[in-house]
Amino acid sequence: MKILAVIDTLGWGTHRCAEEVERVTGQDFTIIDSYMLDDVDYERYDLCVAWIDSPLQSIIDADPKIPVAVRVTGWKSVWRLTNSPITSDDLSGILACNEEIAQSIEYSYSPRVTTIPNGVNENIFIPRARRIISNKWGWCGRTRDEQKNFPLAAKIAEHPKINVIFKTQQWNEDGTLVQTNWPDEMVDYYHSLLGLYRTSAFEGSSNVLLEAMSSALPVVATPSGIARKILSADLLCTGVTHFLQTMKAIQRDHEQATILGEINRQIILEGHRWSHRADQYNEFFKECIEYGV
Repeated sequence: MKILAVIDTLGWGTHRCAEEVERVTGQDFTIIDSYMLDDVDYERYDLCVAWIDSPLQSIIDADPKIPVAVRVTGWKSVWRLTNSPITSDDLSGILACNEEIAQSIEYSYSPRVTTIPNGVNENIFIPRARRIISNKWGWCGRTRDEQKNFPLAAKIAEHPKINVIFKTQQWNEDGTLVQTNWPDEMVDYYHSLLGLYRTSAFEGSSNVLLEAMSSALPVVATPSGIARKILSADLLCTGVTHFLQTMKAIQRDHEQATILGEINRQIILEGHRWSHRADQYNEFFKECIEYGV
């Protein structure tokens, strides 16, 4: 299959997710940024997948004559899609990154909604080669919108016994995103930490959470998105006090932190590698193309 994948460079995850899906499915991808749509020759492709929802209306308006699918990654995407003039007749398939998101759009777009969570490349995000004693916690994400709940993350970091290394998006003066040396920069970042904490008010299928777990880090998070499904209940937190209690308990016992990290790594290996998603994606692509014929 020849698949056109439309991504957005303002999002950290869309490009690397598309690349990983291309790798594990063996399909022939062309990955472009949404600003390049005016130059696209759609007839070269069997399927167009918008890895984000923002350019979807422009793609449909271009009347591409090929099946069009969209990946819905979060609650903002759900709101934009369900409040748009786009109907189920315009789409050959909708890909939701978790079951809650799928359920929220099934009424309007059923039966073309498929749930496939993100995966992680376990051969890139590996445990550090030797044990390093660190008391540093990591927080990674955007600070400009409410989804990642940066104010809560910052409040936790104010505690004198909590040492946080923030990894946030940096912007050039012209409004473009500063490019990072992914994945090496992120691998080094995870290897410098004791653990990772996530304060998201709402979430889809967090790449950062999966990468940290694959790197054998303990993770403490709000019960949102995929965290609610794969983390144990005692590691799901709400509010500053709850986070601080859990994080300080992990800090006091490095042996337990190591065990939690090993458990997380095993969870990834057993069911959350990108290779586990290959058959699901290939079936989704096939169904989209068959529906669009």
